[in-house]
Amino acid sequence: QMKDLLASQSCNASLTHELEGLRQQARGSPGTTVEAPFIHWGEEGRQELGSLKRRFILPFAAEKRPHGNRGPVEIVPWQSQGLQGSSNIDVPEELRDDMSRPVEMTLSAIQEEANDYVGHRFPLELLTTREDPWLFVCVREWLRCPEAIRLTGLLAHLFYWRCFAYLHHASERLPTRTHQSLVLTIQELWSRLIEPARARLGRRGELLARDAPSGISFVTAAFLLAIKRGTEQVFLAQYERTFTDTDHGAALSQQLADQINVMAMNLFDPDCAQACFGALDSSVEAIQIWRKLHVMQMKLGLTPATRMLQREFRTTPAVLLLMNSDGGGPRAPKTRKLLQKSNSDAVLRTA
Repeated sequence: QMKDLLASQSCNASLTHELEGLRQQARGSPGTTVEAPFIHWGEEGRQELGSLKRRFILPFAAEKRPHGNRGPVEIVPWQSQGLQGSSNIDVPEELRDDMSRPVEMTLSAIQEEANDYVGHRFPLELLTTREDPWLFVCVREWLRCPEAIRLTGLLAHLFYWRCFAYLHHASERLPTRTHQSLVLTIQELWSRLIEPARARLGRRGELLARDAPSGISFVTAAFLLAIKRGTEQVFLAQYERTFTDTDHGAALSQQLADQINVMAMNLFDPDCAQACFGALDSSVEAIQIWRKLHVMQMKLGLTPATRMLQREFRTTPAVLLLMNSDGGGPRAPKTRKLLQKSNSDAVLRTA
């Protein structure tokens, strides 16, 4: 005890206090006084947010502007037959040699790109009105975890064989059983990503938990947005010649974003509940687009009443795929009836 007293006489009190605060934060202990940095985005962040809105965030991504912004703007729901009917992205003949190579980007390359984007260019703070710096720190840290990186890579592989398989001979395409196994692995990784273990992560787990207020309204939607953008980046990086082509690059890039949205909706978010952010929906522009989008959805039979009934009997895509993985569906007639009411045919087509 005497040695401890002698050693503490020359210590730095402020440094000791800061160290103890960091230890408490690492343990997830409440009452910590350590402050996390809050990023104040400027013009660069607002431009990136605008780009994300046009490509992946509803209702803005439902607007389809003609090439050169000449002509009327069209509203196209992700549930429309034009997007759901055929997933093939038509590649011009002169670019097919480039697109005939399956995805080759490694996990380490995806990790490096994700670290740079999530850490320096992903405008999380502009997607919510919350001002909890630790929430943004936790989200960024979790988006760089191995599950998120592997999920991005597997989604890119699934997307390639979903949209560009026609470029290959039938014998060279992904076998059906491998395709189903890939989809189930993706579902498992998504479940792990959105449900971090609270006991292991401490306060970080509380912030990211799906049933927490931030998890319901913001975190899961931010995860999905980052994963979709990461999947797109795999293709933009590997097939740069195709997607930067002067004549066809812009149209192919638009099809790429549309089909990524459709695939993510069918796999993870059939009701598009995680494809929008409340902080962005309150603008006059968003309200006007939502009104037009709801009209177009009602023309497809997606009225408020039918959507409510579908959500009442909705099963998660993972459960639906597991129940139908053997091709015969569940044996119990009541279970089959409930699955039919969930109206998730698009999910089964994706698998």
